[in-house]
Amino acid sequence: MKGSYCWGIFRESAHSPGRETDDTEILRLTGKHLEARGFRVVIQSPEEIAGLPAESPRGVFMMCEQVAVLAHLRTLAARGVPHVNTPQAVLNTYRDQMIVLLEEAGVSFVPSRLVPTLGVDEVGALPLWVKRADVHNTQEGDVTYAATAAEAHAALDGLAKRGMRQAVLQPHVDGDLVKFYGIGGNARSDGTPAWFRWFPSCSAARCAARPPPSASRSTAATPSRPPTAASC
Repeated sequence: MKGSYCWGIFRESAHSPGRETDDTEILRLTGKHLEARGFRVVIQSPEEIAGLPAESPRGVFMMCEQVAVLAHLRTLAARGVPHVNTPQAVLNTYRDQMIVLLEEAGVSFVPSRLVPTLGVDEVGALPLWVKRADVHNTQEGDVTYAATAAEAHAALDGLAKRGMRQAVLQPHVDGDLVKFYGIGGNARSDGTPAWFRWFPSCSAARCAARPPPSASRSTAATPSRPPTAASC
């Protein structure tokens, strides 16, 4: 391992609303574990990627999501440098691509319409969610709950004014939303995985869009009732 080094690429701060510190620490701790195994680790922000060493790294671990940065990393991946996750895997999480992939794979998913942000006459059954067609919710207006056609058109117009040419329309679905993050480990004494615990679905900072007032919400202390929302 001596002399081998890895790149770590932080997530864009705009893509971690309310979770900037969390995402940064995930990358830093990953880097420390790699250093403990004998790797040299260089961690940079997406904006600083051009300043990374010209020598190809042994591997890349990253949380960045913007197309320009991913295009740069794809050249390394094409040369056989392993990435966690791969640039293509990140692009596949973009809504416009994910919808197609899920349909092709026969995976059940909420009905989703990819529409232009301008010139939509009929938005469909209400209420619904208007979502930007690429990345997840990063700021107010990216994901909007619309109870009326006027609200849906206003949300589309807002995305268009920000230069977004496409959006996704999805019907509102009542139900429980469970979010969890996990990296393997031994089970706890109660039999649950060591990494598992409930998370609130969306904090005010994380998701600008909120479910209707009737939707229920829980905390980590009440795992029997996960949060209700369809806003991310």
